[in-house]
Amino acid sequence: MNLQESPAGLSTNRLEAFSDGVFAIAITLLILGIAVPDGGFSLTSDALTKSLLLLWPKVASFIISFAIVGIFWYGHHFMFHYIERSDRILVWLNTLCLMTVSFFPFPAEFIGRYPRQQVAIILYAGTLLLMGLSLLAVWIYASRHHRLIHPKLDPKFIRLGKWYILGGPFVYLLAIGLSFVSIYVSLAILI
Repeated sequence: MNLQESPAGLSTNRLEAFSDGVFAIAITLLILGIAVPDGGFSLTSDALTKSLLLLWPKVASFIISFAIVGIFWYGHHFMFHYIERSDRILVWLNTLCLMTVSFFPFPAEFIGRYPRQQVAIILYAGTLLLMGLSLLAVWIYASRHHRLIHPKLDPKFIRLGKWYILGGPFVYLLAIGLSFVSIYVSLAILI
């Protein structure tokens, strides 16, 4: 097939495979924020139990963050079910989205270590906000005027997709704002 016969835009196969790899690595890196308690053979059973109990904020951060990355992966996967082609701008927007995903293990570990600190909440929720907005940018760019999606995809579905994606960033922005009032309310919103 020569260039004149090829459809407009490139396949999304490699873009999706690369994205799946980044999501897989990011979700795997989350566990590295939880270190096995150190103390060698000198720790008593009670001391070891105490050490394990002190890890609960990190374990909670891991579980919540794992679920969140899973939700973002599913949203990305679902979105690319409707994106039929890619171009250079979509690749760069997707790369920006993946950059926020690959950064996410850092704020996840940070909030696990400092769960009662406002700066940890702001960093965590701020990263999620950027992840959501970058995912939204991918969808808006691909769906605008049916640029990279099927030309017969219902405009109502496209709008609903935008609002659905925008729900996450709204919640994360709310968590940031409420962190100035109550850290615990902000944490509850993130959970």
